[in-house]
Amino acid sequence: MNFKTFLIIAIMVFSIIVSSCDKEDETTNTPEPTVIFFTDNTSYVDLDNIVFTIKNETPDTVKYGACVFSDVLDIEIQKKTDSAWVTTNSTLCLDYMWANLAANSQISDTISADMLEQGDYRIKSKLIVGSNNTVLYSGEFNKR
Repeated sequence: MNFKTFLIIAIMVFSIIVSSCDKEDETTNTPEPTVIFFTDNTSYVDLDNIVFTIKNETPDTVKYGACVFSDVLDIEIQKKTDSAWVTTNSTLCLDYMWANLAANSQISDTISADMLEQGDYRIKSKLIVGSNNTVLYSGEFNKR
C-alpha cells in the first residue's frame, strides 16, 4: 500500500468516526419529556399570591390530586427548618380525588403569601405518572 492510498483510507476512517460522534451527541442532548412543578417567583411578601403550576410535557395523561368538589390542587406546603423540610400546612383539602392532566398541558393554582410566616418554602404535590405514584416538589421560594 502506498502512502497516498493510506492517507485516503485514514481520512475516510476519521470522517466516519467524526460523523458517528456527531450523531451520538444529537441523541444524548434530547431531553426526555417530563412533568415539572414550579412557582411564578422565588420571593414573596404579604398580599402576594403564590402561583404554582404543574406542567405535563409528556405525551401521556398524568393524574394529580384535586380537592373533592372543587378545582383546587391538593398540596402540602413545607418549610425549611435547619436542614429538614417540615410540613406546615398539611393537605389543604379535606379529601382529594385523582384528576387528569392531559398531555402537553398545565394546571395552575394560587395560595396567599399571607398564610405563611417568614422563611424558605416549597410545595409538595402527589401525581401518578404512567403507573407510578410520584411526588413532585416546586422550586424553593421564600416569604419575606
